[in-house]
Amino acid sequence: MSEQPSILRYPLAMLACALVVCVWVGVGVGVGWLVFFQLSDFIDRQVWIVRVPLQCLAGLTIIIVIGVGWEALKNTWAAITRTYEARADGQKHGRHSKWRPGYNPEAEPPPGEGAGWYGQCPKCGFTFQWDGTLCGHCKYTKPA
Repeated sequence: MSEQPSILRYPLAMLACALVVCVWVGVGVGVGWLVFFQLSDFIDRQVWIVRVPLQCLAGLTIIIVIGVGWEALKNTWAAITRTYEARADGQKHGRHSKWRPGYNPEAEPPPGEGAGWYGQCPKCGFTFQWDGTLCGHCKYTKPA
């Protein structure tokens, strides 16, 4: 039996993500202050051929700071909640995971099955959560 992760990982992840947001808001404010208050006069005094690339570079810097902060936030959450960690049997889990109990990506699909190993759900046509008997999308159950 695999070890169940602690329920405290979610409050801890929320606190850690709040800390990451605080740090990156501070970094963003610092970069914004540098770009808008310190460098803007210098950039505005340049000839247009130099001014336009400098303005683009300043805007790109702000976008990169926002993107790095977003990635740091996602990675902090995933590291603490162990979202990307594989189970003991090697299969991944999670709400949007492709892995299903009994699904083995290395095995050959059952004979006569089309898309999605077990084919499509006869009711809704989805293949993602259809396991041959029960559809996770529309909750259709195949009669026995």
